Amino acid sequence: MAFVDTINSLKKKMLQNSLERSITVTPSNNTFTINPNKAALFLVNVAANSTIAISTLNSDYTSTGSVFSILLTLGSDSYTVSWPININWADGEAPDLSYKNLITFTKFDNSSNWCGGSIVVDDEFPSA
Repeated sequence: MAFVDTINSLKKKMLQNSLERSITVTPSNNTFTINPNKAALFLVNVAANSTIAISTLNSDYTSTGSVFSILLTLGSDSYTVSWPININWADGEAPDLSYKNLITFTKFDNSSNWCGGSIVVDDEFPSA
């Protein structure tokens, strides 16, 4: 159990360090536009049915790939989130969202698709 506690502690420290360099995304017409050229962590508070949009990568990143994460807080279980169609989800479909989620996206080389995966984080993690 001590090993798991240590890993969780390290995850929390890494997330806290990322939060210091994160961007809070404000929706426009219930659409949150994520620009992976500007940061590696985006804070999103969903307060209505919403859509996530991902901006195009700058040419600096198209040959090497990119990684970014969204710390998404869902204001109510009744809210839904729509995702771009160019995401290949780890389990083949968009994740079921809980109150607080860490969703990571990776793009390799010149691919037009993102690989996405999600974990539910507990209340000890910082909020978006």
